[in-house]
Amino acid sequence: MNIFRTKKQIRYTITCGTLIILGLAASFHGLNPVSVICYLVAFLIGGFHSAVEGIQETFPRTTFKC
Repeated sequence: MNIFRTKKQIRYTITCGTLIILGLAASFHGLNPVSVICYLVAFLIGGFHSAVEGIQETFPRTTFKC
């Protein structure tokens, strides 16, 4: 496994976890619009990371002979 790829995964995981915790704290304080925004951003970041990872595994770097 590539060390840079692992660091990127950890960064995405920490960012998503932080946003979910911020959303939870905002909902406890009655800031529902803020909590919804935090949850949506965390969902989008996590989904984007999963999509990029899937595309990279499906289509590995190839060279075409012209």
